[in-house]
Amino acid sequence: LLHLIYPSHKVIHVDSVRFLLALADQFQIQYALDQAESYLIRTSKIPFAEKMQLAWQYKLKSLQHVAIMSYKDINDLKTLQTDEEFETFSEAAKAAICVRLHAMAIKPNNDEHLRW
Repeated sequence: LLHLIYPSHKVIHVDSVRFLLALADQFQIQYALDQAESYLIRTSKIPFAEKMQLAWQYKLKSLQHVAIMSYKDINDLKTLQTDEEFETFSEAAKAAICVRLHAMAIKPNNDEHLRW
């Protein structure tokens, strides 16, 4: 954590991000939280379900948004809901997934127009 706070240009990696988040949250160091969030958004080395858990656990709004919006297909979200990891998500994360699912379900096709 100190290497990140003081200008030493330490790189966050898959083995350190969880510890960094915990310490940054405990000591309320927003810069470290932002750097960890940025890493989580960019990396593909951490499973999606874990990113979701970390996003809600540490209230990482950008990661929450990126994670939810990464689902472009209703079937992907339905598959996620049947995944065993889904049960470990917070209620807020599950609610966000359901809102996304609902938004995709009511979105008209490009060929259709809403009629009032």
